Amino acid sequence: STTPRQPPLRPRPRRPMAGTKLFVGGIPAGNANAEQVRELFAEHGCAPLEVVILPPKGSNPDARCGFVRVPDEAVTSICQSLNGLNFEGYAAPLVVRPADNQAKQPTVAAPLKLNAIGSLGAGPLGRSAGPAPPGVDVALEKQRAKAEGRWVDAAEWHDQEFFQAGETPDRKFHRLAADLQDAVLAEHFYEAAALYEIMSQLDAEAAAGVNASAAAALVRRGANGEGPVRQQVPGPASVPRGPAWGQMEACRGGGGWGQTEACWGSGGQGQTEACWEGGGRGRTEACWEGGYQAPASTASRTPQGTPAGHAEAPAATGAPMSHGMMDGQAEASLQAAGRPLVGATSGGAFVGTILSFSAERQFGFIQCPELGSDAFVSGARLGPFQVGDRVAFNVTYGARGQPHAQNLTYPDDGMMNGWAHPVKRMRKESWQLS
Repeated sequence: STTPRQPPLRPRPRRPMAGTKLFVGGIPAGNANAEQVRELFAEHGCAPLEVVILPPKGSNPDARCGFVRVPDEAVTSICQSLNGLNFEGYAAPLVVRPADNQAKQPTVAAPLKLNAIGSLGAGPLGRSAGPAPPGVDVALEKQRAKAEGRWVDAAEWHDQEFFQAGETPDRKFHRLAADLQDAVLAEHFYEAAALYEIMSQLDAEAAAGVNASAAAALVRRGANGEGPVRQQVPGPASVPRGPAWGQMEACRGGGGWGQTEACWGSGGQGQTEACWEGGGRGRTEACWEGGYQAPASTASRTPQGTPAGHAEAPAATGAPMSHGMMDGQAEASLQAAGRPLVGATSGGAFVGTILSFSAERQFGFIQCPELGSDAFVSGARLGPFQVGDRVAFNVTYGARGQPHAQNLTYPDDGMMNGWAHPVKRMRKESWQLS
């Protein structure tokens, strides 16, 4: 006799856990434990549902990170309260943000190619092309997305409000163009990147034209010695509209805005780190307002489809690098924007390993356990280094606490094979160490 076949066992579905999981970086290993982290959250009005502290790893045994699960309604307030605080006797600030796997998406549309960068709030596209799901409060979802830093989602929910009112595509494009300019003047750069993404879906050529004119205004602003507009704006109507692109912290790649840290010119000579070539989609790695031609060796390596006025391209060989804003204004501007400059002027305060770099999008990440999270690095700041190289670097922090690496050098502080004599090497188009 034969044994009857049994139906295959089905895994029992896991019940989702209550609350939202937050990543917490910058926890000192010597004088902080799970109970102290729980007390810290409680002192700021949030009773954690779960606290998990990971053991130290990597080259820095004094720093570690963890995860804290909190009620959904407390996510925004606790992130704003704790970001940038320090444990007593420990210099590195706390980094508190929603964990990368906590992005809540209303639809099951295909995610963007940048979905690995969870802290940027990259969400699925396509919601602006049709009505919102039934029973969804669009205004409430927009405010929630803004509070959580999901600027792509916020822009698309904002777009849904006008879609429900019967807006035509032409009026929609002009509205988005005006809103994008207002967002940049107010330095709401995540929002500006999301708006440009939607504009490109409507009319890529016209969106590129708006982008090119804005980049030209940026060059003029740098040549005139003007800094970025730093003001708190209650709404778009109160901002004078004009094509002036400011400093971009994070935005989209793939034909729209690439991810970048700063794109202001250096002032007197009108130099920018990257600008448009003839108003089209081509880009030179460095160009001068006075008609200076970028060397062919550098221009030929520049990827196409990269946006206007950003600093992701390495400067031309022999041309002075202009990372950030004009001389004498960078540190003051960072402090005014709540982004402290961390580290010494030379040599770097942190040491890490270049974990990944995308040659197509011209950005990557540096693994540094001391920071509690990987540091973002743009192509303009990477210089001659490759994936797998060990580097020393300074750090600036974005508005939501993301570390951005700059001033990369070798850990032994030697200039050989570094910035003094750049070595032309092919970078791996890889996202992981091989």
